[in-house]
Amino acid sequence: MGSILLFIQRFGTFFLFLGLELVCLYLIINYNKSQQDIFLNSSNIVAGKVFDKFAQVQSFVNMSIVADSLAVENASLYQEKFNNAIVLDSLVTRMDSTQAFKVSAARVINNSITSSSNYLTIDKGYLDGIREGQGVITKDGIVGIVKKVSNHYGLVLSVLNDEFKLSGAIRSNNYFGTVTWNEKDPRILELNDLPKHATVKIGDTIQTSGFSMIFPKGYFVGIVGKIGIKPGTNYYSLDCKTKVDIAKLNQVYVIISKFAPELDQLQKDSYESR
Repeated sequence: MGSILLFIQRFGTFFLFLGLELVCLYLIINYNKSQQDIFLNSSNIVAGKVFDKFAQVQSFVNMSIVADSLAVENASLYQEKFNNAIVLDSLVTRMDSTQAFKVSAARVINNSITSSSNYLTIDKGYLDGIREGQGVITKDGIVGIVKKVSNHYGLVLSVLNDEFKLSGAIRSNNYFGTVTWNEKDPRILELNDLPKHATVKIGDTIQTSGFSMIFPKGYFVGIVGKIGIKPGTNYYSLDCKTKVDIAKLNQVYVIISKFAPELDQLQKDSYESR
């Protein structure tokens, strides 16, 4: 009780002054038309600014929700596209492969592009169905392959990594080779081991061959920008211009292949038995 009385004694004059100021302000606004108009106009401006900021924050939150919703929808469309395409292959159709691929949307939360061994981290992991060896794409092309997973996160071997290898083919004739990074330009990959008797020209499209089932057959990799011969061999070395800007990645899609583990194990057993 004593502390309350002490508080009133110290600040009572201030609160009395503040109360009288509010009473005066009320009387001025209510009994003076011009002052009332000024007050209403000013309060509308302040309230407008407050609500505008609130709307901006709400819009930002809604944009994030919409972006996630669109990502899930896109993943569903990719899944339908990949499965429809693979059903056209009679060999795979015998495997009852109408759901050979599932696609999961993920966000990139960490990324590197400056070394020769680049990785990126996504916000999906083991509990989301992500496993080692699964392919990662964007709408513009190939991003990488899942290298390791924890319960909630995945580490992806980027296409900008000297360990990255992918089976790629010329779309017009299906001649295939090995896609790697040239370790120089983040927008240029190389297609090597393409036989010299293959017909190839500048502007040809490079796509996934589908041999490993990490990536569906026919997914865009890049465009042939330069044709060379690997020294001392009978094989082409092609520069392949990609559309994927790894430095700007945000939304990616993980391809979950139903048959990839079985195929990998079969090939592994075959190599070990030699």
